Amino acid sequence: MDIKGKLVVLLFIAILVGTCSYLYQPVSAFSISEEDIERVRNAKLSDWNGSYVQVSDFEGKIVVVDFWETWCGSCLGVFSRLQTVQEEYPEDLVVIAATPGWRDTAINVRTFRNANDFDFVFVEARKLASEIRLPSIPLKIIFDRNGNFVKYQAGATGTEDKDLKELIATL
Repeated sequence: MDIKGKLVVLLFIAILVGTCSYLYQPVSAFSISEEDIERVRNAKLSDWNGSYVQVSDFEGKIVVVDFWETWCGSCLGVFSRLQTVQEEYPEDLVVIAATPGWRDTAINVRTFRNANDFDFVFVEARKLASEIRLPSIPLKIIFDRNGNFVKYQAGATGTEDKDLKELIATL
């Protein structure tokens, strides 16, 4: 391999390492600022059909903005628990399933959405994920019925359904 080829390989490795260290930074290093909460609250997110949605469109409901991707096993486990609660409390809860577009394409998401029976609002959130420096998925940001920030939760707990039911009862 000539010097030019070696430089290309080294550049590729440097980009790969830099990207991975950004995408997979420890979740414990993540904290959400007031500015980031406002970004999420006010973001106009494309629903893959050309329409735009934002948290305020769902006034009167608890809104869970759930960052996910199709390849994320933990994300899909959370989905089933969120779906259970949304079916039980359709007037109280809406889930905005927001993909940061790290690996997923529009085709991946549409195929997943069409093959599964989740009653979520599926949106593309690449720009928003970048703006808030989303560290990992799943990550849920929850707003109350008036659009006020309640909490964020990084990772999967296995108790999302129980936690949301308790939240619905108190809000």
